[in-house]
Amino acid sequence: VRTYGRAQDLEINPGMYDVLIQALKIEGIETNFKIENIEVKANETSTIRYNFKSGIALIGVKTSGGELIDSTVNFFEKTTGKNVAAARTYTSDTSNPKSFILNPGTYDVKVVTLGEHSGHSETFSIIVKEGETVEKQILY
Repeated sequence: VRTYGRAQDLEINPGMYDVLIQALKIEGIETNFKIENIEVKANETSTIRYNFKSGIALIGVKTSGGELIDSTVNFFEKTTGKNVAAARTYTSDTSNPKSFILNPGTYDVKVVTLGEHSGHSETFSIIVKEGETVEKQILY
């Protein structure tokens, strides 16, 4: 059941359940949380809640003259090397800088330019902190 950020009431038969909660808007290595052995009793309400930790990374790519550059942006979680998020910046100020909602942690970010500015590639590390926004602008 999708909650869209709001609590949802579900009516289910009494019994023991495992509940898997998945964050759909947050990217990273901690986007699932499992709660085991939840007992549901007849005519009672059980509240299950989990708050995923997140921060925001803004990645922008442009020329030194301010022209926005289309590029791919890939986030790799530092300890596992797992690719956890990817998107493009495009040449519109609605998507450049591109916003990523991520679990707190350290990421290696690879940016590759496309289109008329293709041929540039850069990798850097960025730290995302809970409840904070970090921004990186790359100039070519």
